[in-house]
Amino acid sequence: VAHEINNPLGGILNCLYNLRKGTLSPARQEEYLASMEDGLRRVQKIVRQLLDFSKQHNPELALADINQVVNRVLLLTDHLFGPHRVALETELSTDVPELMIDRHMMEQVLMNLVLNAIQAMRTGGLLRIRTFVDGTNCMVEIKDTGCGIPASVLPRIFDPFFTTKSEGEGTGLGLSVSLGIVERHGGKIFVDSEVGRGTTFTLSIPLTSERYPIGRFS
Repeated sequence: VAHEINNPLGGILNCLYNLRKGTLSPARQEEYLASMEDGLRRVQKIVRQLLDFSKQHNPELALADINQVVNRVLLLTDHLFGPHRVALETELSTDVPELMIDRHMMEQVLMNLVLNAIQAMRTGGLLRIRTFVDGTNCMVEIKDTGCGIPASVLPRIFDPFFTTKSEGEGTGLGLSVSLGIVERHGGKIFVDSEVGRGTTFTLSIPLTSERYPIGRFS
């Protein structure tokens, strides 16, 4: 994590050094300012992930429609599908009742899984999302046709700070934070993957409208 933070900071310091020389053209100055802003946003994102990981606070539960949460995430990530040549299919069941969840936390989980899926399909592919009821649980399935996860790596993907992404692309906290959120909702995350064929993450969330006592899943 220190390495992930130091890299953009080094770039920002280099930009500042060049700007202070006062010999840059206005266009070049704008390029350096944009680069500095990008670097600062990267650092901000890493710090936010660290805070999410360290706080591990209890969800603020309220009745919410999981399909609306899914659609909200897809609205926020819609601009990524075209450039990455990713097609989207959704199958959101109308049989799923409202769930007692922290809508913002669950949005964070789904956002992370959707972004991971898009990144896994580097040459394009299909992202399929569906919701359905299985017994006493609501299931949210996120399936991609990306590169897949090797069997040797699969047991470690939820470990804090473990990542297979390139330098500057991740801290290895996204899946760990997501798992913690789902478990504090009394749920589980299942993953099935095959190299070269894709990966499926499935969230299982209890079908209940009861408000749990604070700390039950901490």
